[in-house]
Amino acid sequence: MDIKSFDPRVYFSRDSQQVCSRQGYRIGKSLEDLERAKGLPSVSLLCAVILWGVGACSVMSSESGWAVGWGTVNLPNVPRESLQITAGMLHSAAVKIDRSIWVWGDNSAGQKSIPHSIGTIVSIRSGYQHLLGVTQKGTIVAWGLNNVGQCNVPANLEDVIDVAGGQSHSIALKKDWAIVGWGASQYGQASPPMLPPSVAIAAGGNHSLCVLANGTVRAWGKNDSGQCNVPLGLTNAMMVAGGWDHSLALTSNGIVIAWGGNESGQCDVPPSLTNIVEVGAGLGFSVALRSDGTVVAWGNNIYGQCDVPPGLVDVVKIAVGVYHVLALRADGTIIGWGRNDAGQCDEPYTYHFLIGLGAGDVHWLGLRADATVSAWGNNGSGQCNVPEGLTNVVSVAAGALHSVALQSNGTVICWGNNSDGQCDVPAGLLKITQITAGGFHNLALEENGTVYAWGDTSYGAGLVPRTLRNVKVKGAAAGRFHNLVILSDGTVYSWGLNDFGQTNVPPGLRGVIQVAGGRAHSLALLDSGRVAAWGDDTYGQCSEMENLDGVVKIAAGEYHSAALLNDGRVVAVGLNNHGQSSVPASLRRVIKIAAGQAYTLALVEYPRPALLLPNSQYLTNTFVIEVEAPTGLQYRLESTENFVDWVPVTNFIATRVLTRIWDDNISVVNARFYRVVRHSE
Repeated sequence: MDIKSFDPRVYFSRDSQQVCSRQGYRIGKSLEDLERAKGLPSVSLLCAVILWGVGACSVMSSESGWAVGWGTVNLPNVPRESLQITAGMLHSAAVKIDRSIWVWGDNSAGQKSIPHSIGTIVSIRSGYQHLLGVTQKGTIVAWGLNNVGQCNVPANLEDVIDVAGGQSHSIALKKDWAIVGWGASQYGQASPPMLPPSVAIAAGGNHSLCVLANGTVRAWGKNDSGQCNVPLGLTNAMMVAGGWDHSLALTSNGIVIAWGGNESGQCDVPPSLTNIVEVGAGLGFSVALRSDGTVVAWGNNIYGQCDVPPGLVDVVKIAVGVYHVLALRADGTIIGWGRNDAGQCDEPYTYHFLIGLGAGDVHWLGLRADATVSAWGNNGSGQCNVPEGLTNVVSVAAGALHSVALQSNGTVICWGNNSDGQCDVPAGLLKITQITAGGFHNLALEENGTVYAWGDTSYGAGLVPRTLRNVKVKGAAAGRFHNLVILSDGTVYSWGLNDFGQTNVPPGLRGVIQVAGGRAHSLALLDSGRVAAWGDDTYGQCSEMENLDGVVKIAAGEYHSAALLNDGRVVAVGLNNHGQSSVPASLRRVIKIAAGQAYTLALVEYPRPALLLPNSQYLTNTFVIEVEAPTGLQYRLESTENFVDWVPVTNFIATRVLTRIWDDNISVVNARFYRVVRHSE
């Protein structure tokens, strides 16, 4: 494709990709649009095409992600980075980088019961025990406590741009700058007066506030402490916040104005408080965010809500609950402090930057992108005590009560329970390329195809049969007390305990590319994407697997089985007494799976980076681009003039959810197009 000139008057309104000119005009939004632009009157423009899908991002074989688990190991499916935060009375919530919603803390009123088919949420706010979300379509979704109708969104309410929630009422700001209210209104808090156009809203305990287009503030509702008595002369407000019985306004010059109840000094604004960009109000206390990313709090400190964590910097947003505070940092992480009896300050820990998984009985291993190992779960046998200094790890495996790691130099390290010698690595074991762990034994595959076994020999699983001597093996898996190996011709050989026929390989089985073993059943993945299964089928762990198509990976738990499909979804079948076969409905983009005794793990790929354009994207001889991407990962910006030859522009690590980068070596003659790809040194 040779596109060197565009007409800046051309505009296409699709929603996927974006093409921008040197002057900042949007030219089109897809490669098809570029084709349509060919032949238009020639103007000298520098263009950037924002790609998604076609050449937008390359997925590397060492792609990292976060772990999700279900069953006896419950790891919620939640990305690390957040885009928005909100705080209620005893709950907290966030909109994540993948636009999913996560709620933690109190659930007594159903705050965690996020409605199905909620759509894409662009803004989220909390009342005391209810939540409000504005969708991409401008509608509102509400859930949680609804005792007085605070979640009964008025029918046909559309074109909403913001919402706010009080103790038991809700208000919404529409695109036409009108305000609508519902829920409790015994003080008139949900009944806004006739108002000129409003540009911002807030809700206190039982009162409401707004900023008018002229910068003045109006307040209505309960006024027992003067919280609705807006100070005279307040004319340059840009945002407002409502506490239980006090109100705050932030002026355009970064000054905070406070009025209403002051029993805890919540209206005593520190005299040196300047350069404020956001304010929030709780029950008897106030919080402000400075332009330098630091936070200040004053007033009621009964739960330590005014004790800002030392060293807290790079904050880009705050959310204030009744007695707790959340801070969203530039890297997308959340810090909370104050009242925490429901865990509202503890964002659920997520397991990130992993490239491999190992599942034992009651513990699990994560191989990190930096080639180190982390372990979680039961540590009764020291199976989670990762040896100090263990690095350069390329693979991990977990047995019943022990752990195994393979290093890049081909050596094997074991730790944990050693009742059967499973942690006594045989001397001279070198150049190993694959490891797997059974209940109390291990298998290792050497680069020349030789298989080694050690540990429990009671059923022969810790021994290598004579049949396999001088036989080239290309894959292996260990069940509880039996083993499976893939031979060079794609057939399978199995040995060990055979109480349910788990070592009786089906005749004629060929084309096998992966094997897995459970307590008493065996699985084989064929190159056709089908699964062969045999052995114990008491819970359907075999028969239901054979009904699947498009399988790319398999895993076997004690009495259940799991399959990763080619569309990134996971299917689990078999025993489900602990929920180990109940795959989370929203689980997508899975790249690896593992199965433990009564749980299943999935490694979820990070959302692919998206290229965006800031409002001022062209400077003198410089093109400015913003990348929305998971933090902590390494990326490379590339450019091209022909969609064939991509040239590196710069490598960068995303330290913020939104990272701005510059291309200061541009040509004003030819068009230039950009993409961002994952990159590792």
